[in-house]
Amino acid sequence: MICKRLRFLTVFGAALVFTMLGCTSKIQSTTSSYLALGDSYTIGTAIGEDSSYAAKLCLYLKGDKEDEQFDFKVIAKNGWTTTDLIGGMDAASFNRDFDVVSLLIGVNNQYQGLSKNIYRKEFRELLKRAIGLAKNNNDSVFVLSIPDYGVCPVSIENKDAIAKDIDVFNLINREVSDSMEVRYVEITELSRTALNQPDMVAKDGLHFSAGMQQKWFEKVKKELNL
Repeated sequence: MICKRLRFLTVFGAALVFTMLGCTSKIQSTTSSYLALGDSYTIGTAIGEDSSYAAKLCLYLKGDKEDEQFDFKVIAKNGWTTTDLIGGMDAASFNRDFDVVSLLIGVNNQYQGLSKNIYRKEFRELLKRAIGLAKNNNDSVFVLSIPDYGVCPVSIENKDAIAKDIDVFNLINREVSDSMEVRYVEITELSRTALNQPDMVAKDGLHFSAGMQQKWFEKVKKELNL
């Protein structure tokens, strides 16, 4: 389990070991690298990368470390499907393993009406790769559910159909995550609160605002006991 900030205690007058503030954790305060895998939500399309949940989590994990002491890598682009993300990872250069890896992908599979069977297969492959890049430690990986863009002004006319389909895709990625014992953070219901909160939608009328991304970040912290 990912845990809150850890503190050092002296053991036998010499060795330093980590003790936990209320939970057990594989991701400790020595975290020095974070890999974010995804699509437009991961890079903060329409609001700027610094406002994304991934960038916010990076700053939190980085703490007081200097830039050269913390490696933050993002593999994500606007419009990417699972197939695109696999291609992006194939083309990327990985010079190290990562202490933390997150995965949020699937909204464009849904938007383009792509096969759910293919989504399941490719999501499983992506999650397997994520675990491999996290030193084969599934406790260092977490998945975020797909937000529901149907509540945004551009898509509001098809809100109910989109919500139903998003739920099916999320059922798939939840089942795969559970089967691989990877922590799952549900943010879909948070995204749906934007229906009655216009300030939670970005200016493009399709993506979510910095305020909503902040809520996702806070949910990640809460669910992972950071």
